[in-house]
Amino acid sequence: MIQSYLDSVERLFMVSPVIRFYTIHKEKRSETIGFFKADCSLIGGYRFSAREFIKLAHTSPVRYMYAYHLQDKKNTLVFRYDNVEHYPGMKNFPHHKHTALRVVSSRAPQLSEVIKEIEALVGKNK
Repeated sequence: MIQSYLDSVERLFMVSPVIRFYTIHKEKRSETIGFFKADCSLIGGYRFSAREFIKLAHTSPVRYMYAYHLQDKKNTLVFRYDNVEHYPGMKNFPHHKHTALRVVSSRAPQLSEVIKEIEALVGKNK
């Protein structure tokens, strides 16, 4: 079960038109618990890293920890979504999005949605 989820995550990296190269470390800790960490080189010199600690509950993933971090070729933060519990006053606590200028409340995005956001952003800045 968890292996299928981890494999589906890797497929997202494999098929994205903006990801030039990636490394991924996947850990199956049980049939329902897993972890992955991925680092990606994108077109235009962008870098993207993603990590999740997940448990499958009735085939749906519950992400106990996630972070999706995008930076430009100058290593400047473009955005990072995460659920670190350091902004307790936010509407959707602990979910939030860091940008270069501020931190805003966010729902917990799916990795596929984040990759689509990156594709739109990186694609227009080629």
